[in-house]
Amino acid sequence: MNATRAAAAVALSLSLTAVAAAQNIDTAHRLCTAAGNAQPPVYLTMTSSGLSRLELSPSVPDGIAQIAVSREAIATLCAEGLDVRYREPGLLPAAFSIVRRRGAVYGNLWSTATTPDGATAQWLMFDVQSAAYAGQGEHAPIALFLDAQRLTATPPAIVGNGMVVGEVELAPNGCGGPSSPGAGIFNTEVEAFWSSGNDLWSSTCSSRTLSDGPTYSLVLRATADGWVAFDSASGGTGIAAPPAVYTPAQRPPLTPTNGGVLMASTNFCPACSDFSLHFSNVDTGWSIDTADDALPDSPNPLSASADAVTFSATTIASRGAPQQVTFTNNSSSAWDVQFDVKASNAPHCGGIVQTPLCAQEIDQEQRSFIVSDSGCHPIYPRGQCTVSIAFEPQGSFKLEASLEYHVPNAYAVAVSLEGIGLPQPTLPGTVLAVEYFNPALGHYFITTLPTETAVLDSGSIAGWIRTGQWFWAYPASGNASGGRIPVCRFYGRPEAGLDSHFYSASPAECDAVLARFSSAWMLETSDLFDIGLPDPNAGTCVAGTAPVYRLYNDRPDANHRYTPDTLVRSSMIAAGWIPEGYGPVGVVMCSPI
Repeated sequence: MNATRAAAAVALSLSLTAVAAAQNIDTAHRLCTAAGNAQPPVYLTMTSSGLSRLELSPSVPDGIAQIAVSREAIATLCAEGLDVRYREPGLLPAAFSIVRRRGAVYGNLWSTATTPDGATAQWLMFDVQSAAYAGQGEHAPIALFLDAQRLTATPPAIVGNGMVVGEVELAPNGCGGPSSPGAGIFNTEVEAFWSSGNDLWSSTCSSRTLSDGPTYSLVLRATADGWVAFDSASGGTGIAAPPAVYTPAQRPPLTPTNGGVLMASTNFCPACSDFSLHFSNVDTGWSIDTADDALPDSPNPLSASADAVTFSATTIASRGAPQQVTFTNNSSSAWDVQFDVKASNAPHCGGIVQTPLCAQEIDQEQRSFIVSDSGCHPIYPRGQCTVSIAFEPQGSFKLEASLEYHVPNAYAVAVSLEGIGLPQPTLPGTVLAVEYFNPALGHYFITTLPTETAVLDSGSIAGWIRTGQWFWAYPASGNASGGRIPVCRFYGRPEAGLDSHFYSASPAECDAVLARFSSAWMLETSDLFDIGLPDPNAGTCVAGTAPVYRLYNDRPDANHRYTPDTLVRSSMIAAGWIPEGYGPVGVVMCSPI
């Protein structure tokens, strides 16, 4: 082993002044210490290998790429007053910004979702305001019925139906192109996105040219059989309702399982000046209707005091303190509100076909959030009602769901819900090794110490979140006995470019690091916890224990991930991490089960 192949999760003494995590539910994923300017946040996407941004540009292979975002880039964005946060592909935020800074576009977003049974149309409402966007040759593709798997596949592709906003003069059918020479080029237009290209419909060009500065309110709808239409979501924007377009001949068939949304901007001219797109009042969902039905003319009449609620980690079947969300009726009519907890994604829900394990996990997610309301039946004009949400985890993983709120004849809106379920001990005398992740650094960290979990869960050390992954170990004993080996932990010194932690259950490996790399790695403890070792040749574990795998990020900041989950192991290898350890698959520890 050498100094660049040591494991890591960022030290508890990390000081990166531009990166921090806030404590309240609205800013739990904030990456900047300051609140930023008054504009909506810029979101980066969290993946298994760190933070990334989606690039739509002819300068990258296939025109689409996930680009890693460095700590330095985040610090620079924060220093400029931007509110930078991270997210996982899921529900779209209610407000966000897409910006170009120093030739790179940050903030392109997409969601993953499964279309509900019986739904025949997907819709999206949003307000958009641009700054320095006109005249640079860029446009914003907005797609419904998005096949998110194709977006991140090799090669990637945008597959969906929707519209474009911006410089839509692309020939032969773009606004301002040969088919409609009189149309303004900064405009809106229906577009079908498909696996090997895209098609525009000049018949849907607005009669009014858009401009930087004003806020435009739009509603877009696509049906499962291929109709696409958009219109103003409110009066005053001057965007006339274009005719609906029938698109299947220009793209692969829409399928009910592709229910994602893409909201992004191209980066065709990285050498051009910086721009900003600000999206607000973003709302999306499904309905049962046809292309001939009228488009909605206003968003849901209710507003919520929070668009996300995060609960602290809780043991299965235990219930923590509830949290409250206040709903306000912004209309002049009374409404009887219906609340439903829905989930569509879980750790083992990665494919088109829903497996029994995926269905079981979704059911566990939906039953983990208990909702009660007061004063919502009805909620009177300009009045408020309170919903209490309790978290009682039914599974030992990261549980995600949404609280949908409905009123008659209006689309549902959702508040995202999140919490981590902790397993109940299956063996007496065991401790839980809990995994954390810092998305700004792309680093993992594990600990069995309650003092460290308390610090990280409180947010006192910025940027760390529980992944929902864990494995069992034995408490530190101070010596090896009965097949239980002490695990050493080293701290990688920041001056050596590390600022990381490394763990090993191999006495020989612990001794080698101490003897050969003491200038870079400092021994913190020779017995963080005890655990079993696999057979050094076969990598197998004895009965009553399960393998823990180790993967290396192959970067100068030397980070390893330790996981008992074969699916996590496979996803990390697919992301470029290198398996390490004993036997053909790289086993480093044996966890009691």
